[in-house]
Amino acid sequence: MRTNPKPKHSVVCIKPESSIAQSDSDRQRPLNLLEALAYTKGALVFDMLSRELGRATFQDILHQITQSYRFQRLAWPEFLIAIERSAGRTLDWFYEQWNQHTGAPDFQLSWKQEGDTLRGTIARSEPYYVVRLKLQVQGETVSALQIVQITGASVGFAVSVSFRVHSVTLDPDFEILRWTPEYRAAADGVPSGRNPGQ
Repeated sequence: MRTNPKPKHSVVCIKPESSIAQSDSDRQRPLNLLEALAYTKGALVFDMLSRELGRATFQDILHQITQSYRFQRLAWPEFLIAIERSAGRTLDWFYEQWNQHTGAPDFQLSWKQEGDTLRGTIARSEPYYVVRLKLQVQGETVSALQIVQITGASVGFAVSVSFRVHSVTLDPDFEILRWTPEYRAAADGVPSGRNPGQ
């Protein structure tokens, strides 16, 4: 008697609160910059969550969830609770700012070099997101990386540098979902009352 081998991978169905219907013509046309942001927000949020928890920890958590809920439906709120339970800490602040708020944070960077110190400010408008941003300080042939934690309307920073600073780039690897000048220009070009996907 032959038995079926145990599958190597589990299947978990996460039931969304609502679904987005797309017509065949919507699937065939290329995405513009704003649509690309809208349709990839979920993936970016999962990437940010994996960095918040640690890549290996997040992978272990997803593995635990797929084992615990194998071949079962898992509603979105239950999925979020399962992540918190496995992480051993509350993530309400993360879920609220990335899953409940629409849009993304908009940061404004200003800086000035004073001798061997680079001073600057990162400001933003409401709603305020709690984020850790990389700050890349670039000289002619050398660069430095600094991590800046932002919890309110603005944060000042000071970085010791031993070179003339040519540029300062906020989040150079685009690890945090945020507005950029390109996204802002694309959004400003959408007529009022029209969804980007239309």
